[in-house]
Amino acid sequence: MDDSDFREIAEEIAEEMKKPSERLLSGEQASSLGDSGYEKIAEEIAEERKKVEADQEYTASVLPSLEKVIRSSTEEIKSMLKHLPFAGLEVLSNFEGFALVEVADNRGNLIPPSEEKSYVLSEGQTYQLLVTLQSEEPPEGIFDFIRLTDGQDVPSVDFVVFLDCDSLRFEPNELGLIVKTQETQATTKTAHVVAVEGIHNLFVMIFQRNTLVQVIPLKLEIQ
Repeated sequence: MDDSDFREIAEEIAEEMKKPSERLLSGEQASSLGDSGYEKIAEEIAEERKKVEADQEYTASVLPSLEKVIRSSTEEIKSMLKHLPFAGLEVLSNFEGFALVEVADNRGNLIPPSEEKSYVLSEGQTYQLLVTLQSEEPPEGIFDFIRLTDGQDVPSVDFVVFLDCDSLRFEPNELGLIVKTQETQATTKTAHVVAVEGIHNLFVMIFQRNTLVQVIPLKLEIQ
């Protein structure tokens, strides 16, 4: 680069410096610069340009590694969150009401419980197990209270009921119930079972959004 090149660069800089918002030297100072002054300014600019280019090259070389580390850290954090106690919890829907469990014969006639949370049935017969969710307390039968008040208010609430019994087979063993919160009408679902001799423990497990909200245990004594 000869003196004319330095002079050309410096003149461009001088023109920029004449702008009010970016002025570094007065017009007189710029015009008073000799060739050595122009050369010095051009050298400083060249040095700054080298630094910028070096920074850009360094950033370009480091960026892929940084992105890899960030992705790895993100996956690690996600994995840790899955094992925290609150992971997977969902906000439940508010509901206050009763879960009622009843047994009926194959004609639909209800069988009264012999004692609290116990039924005496006949071997070889097919029975219906009825699970009802309702807002009002049942006058009798095997039931329990469900109270969910720390969630969200919705017009209808979905529940899933699992019939857990190791010694009897219920068809189906999973019941889905939808309760209208603004209505008093009860919601009932039915499962069927063939009575097998013995004393059987049944657990009616009521879930909302994968959260267990109530368990009603009862005994089926089949003779």
